[in-house]
Amino acid sequence: MLVEASHCIGLPVFNAKGQTLGAVDRLVWQGSEATVVGMQVTRPGLVKKFAALYYDDITEASRQGFMTDEGKLQSSLKELDEVVKRFGKVIGANAVTESGQKIGRVTDIIFDADTGGIVRFVIRDFLKERIIPRQFFVTATPKAVVFQDVVETPVFDKVATMPAPEAA
Repeated sequence: MLVEASHCIGLPVFNAKGQTLGAVDRLVWQGSEATVVGMQVTRPGLVKKFAALYYDDITEASRQGFMTDEGKLQSSLKELDEVVKRFGKVIGANAVTESGQKIGRVTDIIFDADTGGIVRFVIRDFLKERIIPRQFFVTATPKAVVFQDVVETPVFDKVATMPAPEAA
């Protein structure tokens, strides 16, 4: 099942008994492999507390929320913060081609709920929006997501031709 990252923010994280453990606050992605590796979870309580949940520890993912074992939530966000420092935040990052041409900003990602693998990037540039498949992804830095130059030039496998008129 494919899920939009923007839809995940605020979704509940619950255990096998259906008890809510918290809500998704942000997704963390690993830029060299284009995968969601974890999420920051806001824990319920009088004081706002955060916990880390790694994507490998999710036992079930759906558009209604994420299920995990209660013991899998970690109070330390240090490792996830290191990943964010290394690759930056994907949503809101500049999208550029290998040659450095800016093509817009990443406004959303679409990922596989089972694996966390990013399938498509949603890019917006003023009034123009496009979806770029993962196959054109090159790398990520804290400031930009880099795509192959070919995303700026449409490529067609076949040229459309009109049939020749029949002789009368």
